[in-house]
Amino acid sequence: MEPWTPMNADCVHVVLTNRGWLQRTRQVMCLIPSMFQMQDRLLSIASGFREESFKEPGDDFAEFLSTLPNKEWIPFGDEAPAPRQGVFGAPSDNVLFYLKPCQMPVCGSLSWRADPHHEKELAFLKKDSQHEVRINKQLSTLWSARELLAFAESRSAEFDIANVITNLHRVAKSADRWQVKRDPRLKDLFQRAVEAVTSHDRASVRDIAKIQWAIGRLQFRDVAVEAGMADAILSRLHQFEPQGLSNIIWSFGFVPPSAQLLQGLLDAFSAKVVESDPQALSNVVWSLARLSCRTPLLHSVSRVAVAKLDAFDPQGLANIAWSFATLQHSDPTLFSRICEAFSFGGAAWEPQNVSNLIWSCAKIQFSSEPMLDTAVGEATSTIDSWSCQGVANLLWGFAKLASAKADLFDKGAQVVKQKLRRFSPQNSASLLWAFAKLSLLTRDLLDAVASDVMLKQAEFSPQHASSVMWACGTSGHYHAKLLTVLSKKASEMSEFNCQDLSNFAWSCAKLLWAPAPLLEALAADVCEKTPSFPAQNLAMTVWSFGCLSLRKEPMMVALMGHLPSLLGELGPQGLANVAMGCAKQVFKSQVLEDLAAAAAANMRSFSNQEFSMLLWSMAKLALKSTDFIQESVAEAKARREVLNPQDLAVLAWAFAHLEGSESHEILDALAWEMTKNVIEFSPQDLSNISWAYAAACLENAVMMSAISMEALRKMGSFQAQDLSNLCWAFAKLGLTDEGLFDALATAVQERIETLLPQNLSMVAWSFAKLGLLNEDMMAAIAREVLRKIEDLDGQATANLVWAWAVLGLRHSWLLEPLMRRASVLMASLNGLEIANVAWGLSLLGLGPKLRGPWLQHAAGCFLETSASGASWVDFANVCKEPMEADPKSPKSPESSGGEMAAELVEGRLRERLLEPVLETLLGLQRAEVSAENFESQATKLGLRSLGPTYSVEALQALGFLDSAPDHGWVREARWQCRSVLREWQIPGVHSIVAYAKWKVLHPSGVECVLPGRVFVSEPQTQESLEEELGTWLKPFAACGRFAERMALLALLHSMSSTLDKQQLADFEGHVKVYLSHVPSLCTLGMLCQLLSRCPRLSVHVAFDDAWRSFCGLPRFDSHP
Repeated sequence: MEPWTPMNADCVHVVLTNRGWLQRTRQVMCLIPSMFQMQDRLLSIASGFREESFKEPGDDFAEFLSTLPNKEWIPFGDEAPAPRQGVFGAPSDNVLFYLKPCQMPVCGSLSWRADPHHEKELAFLKKDSQHEVRINKQLSTLWSARELLAFAESRSAEFDIANVITNLHRVAKSADRWQVKRDPRLKDLFQRAVEAVTSHDRASVRDIAKIQWAIGRLQFRDVAVEAGMADAILSRLHQFEPQGLSNIIWSFGFVPPSAQLLQGLLDAFSAKVVESDPQALSNVVWSLARLSCRTPLLHSVSRVAVAKLDAFDPQGLANIAWSFATLQHSDPTLFSRICEAFSFGGAAWEPQNVSNLIWSCAKIQFSSEPMLDTAVGEATSTIDSWSCQGVANLLWGFAKLASAKADLFDKGAQVVKQKLRRFSPQNSASLLWAFAKLSLLTRDLLDAVASDVMLKQAEFSPQHASSVMWACGTSGHYHAKLLTVLSKKASEMSEFNCQDLSNFAWSCAKLLWAPAPLLEALAADVCEKTPSFPAQNLAMTVWSFGCLSLRKEPMMVALMGHLPSLLGELGPQGLANVAMGCAKQVFKSQVLEDLAAAAAANMRSFSNQEFSMLLWSMAKLALKSTDFIQESVAEAKARREVLNPQDLAVLAWAFAHLEGSESHEILDALAWEMTKNVIEFSPQDLSNISWAYAAACLENAVMMSAISMEALRKMGSFQAQDLSNLCWAFAKLGLTDEGLFDALATAVQERIETLLPQNLSMVAWSFAKLGLLNEDMMAAIAREVLRKIEDLDGQATANLVWAWAVLGLRHSWLLEPLMRRASVLMASLNGLEIANVAWGLSLLGLGPKLRGPWLQHAAGCFLETSASGASWVDFANVCKEPMEADPKSPKSPESSGGEMAAELVEGRLRERLLEPVLETLLGLQRAEVSAENFESQATKLGLRSLGPTYSVEALQALGFLDSAPDHGWVREARWQCRSVLREWQIPGVHSIVAYAKWKVLHPSGVECVLPGRVFVSEPQTQESLEEELGTWLKPFAACGRFAERMALLALLHSMSSTLDKQQLADFEGHVKVYLSHVPSLCTLGMLCQLLSRCPRLSVHVAFDDAWRSFCGLPRFDSHP
């Protein structure tokens, strides 16, 4: 044999004979140390063999080779083949083994394999030597895909399989690869590669994997090539290593395979998943995500990934998370470990990996606060350098996870404004969605993004348009130009899916944006796509068109025809939305009977708002389902204590209508019409709709705000009736819009002569009801009232006196004529009006003039009315004042008649109200009556308090009035209360304060002392205090935060801080409480409850009438 000559180290062929093999092995190992890192080990093994020990050629040498790690050696046959001329020449008969290293696979490692022994293959191997290396070296100098294909075309005759694969790989990695996708030379190259791996058994599985990798990388599609590769892969499926399988599966993420091929590969990989490295695992699941292939293999991959998590790099972890999230495969254990790894090593993560992880967690709703905090820390310092896609994905993910990190979003907003023109339409839509979702979308950010959106509108897809529209609707920002562009774009599109359609309609309803072309297009598109509408989108669409009060008959017929198949999927909100949408469109359908039955069966799961609106809708549609009404009545009774005022008002209207009453039917339709078309409404329309809503006690804040703004713009066109109706409506609803009322006051003065007496009284009452004093306007009204005094009716007269009293206007030149006018109209006044006139005149200093005929007349008429308990108390306290006048002053027959009438009123008050109440309070003091029974009695009688005169009597009867009062502590109490209040205010929860001081002693020696302190009403008491002692002082509904209750609770808390509650009854001492206003029945009840628990305490109470004094100081001068 010719002396052996080593070849190029990149592709070494080693010929070993049975003579001198040890020496030649040493030569090989010394010549190619870069390929063998185990030189010493191999030589030590080889030294154990002696050449003379060989019995048969190759036996012991084969044994030696079998000891080498990870090597496969295949001996040639007994007869050496006759190869073609090659660079090696012809091997001698003594050649036993022919060995060469294979090409480096994609993401693989260098390894060696034995070559086959067939003649054709040996010739091919001989050719694949220095010549192959030279061609590959030439290929390595080419970087352009076109240059590589040109080279392949000109040298194709010299190519072997290694050159073909090298060329394909370099084309696949070139920057201009997309420009040659349809180049016929590329197809020819792939065909030669497929032919090589299918016609030569000696082709390795790595060669097959590399070709398939190139196909995926180039996204190359050709039926013949794909079929050939599929055959090659399936025929040798069991030979692939995990890395090869993962590379092939990865390629299918770009070029989807047949179901049979994919399943075969997944089965093969599943069998070897435990042996797979992190890159193989991430490649496989990434491809599955691209193929939307949910398979049981995901569970295995997850399990192995968790076990090998420490070996993953950040990109691998991010890819795994992205893939599982894309497939909606939630694995809490895996995501928890990934988030933990990120939390501890976030600094090593690239921005794209960070954004992908956040996006993935958001997609499957997996939240980890440490992970989010780490992401915020990384992003806020580096987000300026992030890609637009990364910024959009990051902020979208935080919004989806409902994590409003202010610092991150502030920084994100800055980056968005800086890089605005570089954001794609999808990025812009995602960003607006994210900021709107967290209520962080500011007007300036919307303006900035809107300008970019309008420039890129041609690139917008239906989904992008609906996302931007949804963001506008959610944020409530009305951007006319943007909405116009989006509406026009949507009107021209027909590719909306169901979600896009419902989002667009919902946003229009929220923004009250109702362009006819857009809504016509949406309705037509909904008709076409109705069979594919999910339950939620159907309900949202019906609700939206209802809120816009737009009835689209064909659309509604289609949707309601589809509704029966979706009733089981509609939850409470969906059922309520469908009913409300139909009601607002006045669209009646037989299907609503089925909807009512479904709602009745699931009534308890409705929220209060859903429940009330469902009933309102059914009432408006005049539904007469007995079962539904019965279920609704029962549910309303069960919820009556937790319903808010608006729910109660809606339910009251609904039940009245369900029983046949048609009152108020038009109010809701007017409300939505008004809000939608507010700029088109006349002043009369605005005032009439406001009045109707207020009369029904139905408050629509959005509507009233819109009315307020529009009324300000059109105030110059308001007529007298419009002004008074608008004032009354806002006052009735308690809406203190000072800007609006200032404008109303100016308009009233300008048009004062046109206002009728009723208008004048309504305006005065409205300002007083809200505690708004405009002296110039009130003076103008007073003069005009005096001029029109003969035209006043009873209600107007009572309202004017009441308003002047509340605002403290002591215009005697007006009040005396009003008193005379009230006397003339007395027989037509109801109990509330008589009581209000008497109370107002008495408060304003006209009490002495009420004596005699006026009071006698008023008392006689009052006794004929069915007045409420509150009116009885007000009128009886006024009647009591003349009876307590100076006994030395002479009495006229007229005053004696007034006193007789007053005594009659007092007697009736005592019989019907005072005595039953005192009896119950004494029973409460003795723990014989419950607080709930007392509250029920007060509610039934319509009582809030006993008034200043009878409260004194009640305190005395209950033992709370000091028989020898110490006026010193009262003076101190008044002074401290005035210091807190600073000025007189209309009596109310927040303007009534209490002063308390106590010194109590327990037999054990525990002493509790409070020198004196002012208490004010509080939003809520301490929870622990409420739980332990709150039940001792049960208040009336909505009275739990009264100042006096705060004082009594503080006393109990002080006493119980060192002793058990059972020992509190033994405390003795004095407790003194001062109130800046007349004590309510609730206050009297709490005082009685305190004594029932602590009977040895001496409780003394003093108070002032806040209507007449400011904590002891007169509110008015002595004379009007």
